[in-house]
Amino acid sequence: MMDANFARAAGSRRHVDRALMNGEWPVLLTVLGKDGPDGRYLSLADVRGLFVDRRFPDHVTVRLDSHLEN
Repeated sequence: MMDANFARAAGSRRHVDRALMNGEWPVLLTVLGKDGPDGRYLSLADVRGLFVDRRFPDHVTVRLDSHLEN
C-alpha cells in the first residue's frame, strides 16, 4: 500500500515523504494495529478514522478507557 501511494504521488512528493512512511507506519501498527494472520494491520476503517475523522479506532479507546479507570 505504501509503495502504491508513493507511486501515485509522483510529481508532488517530497524527499521526506518516504522516510516518514517508513518511520510512522511501523509505529502506528505497533501501537494501534490489530493482530492478523500476516502480522499487524490497520483496517481501512481504522485508517479513515485516524486521518479523516481524527479519532482512535474503537479497540484502542477501549484499552485507553480501561487504563484510565485504574
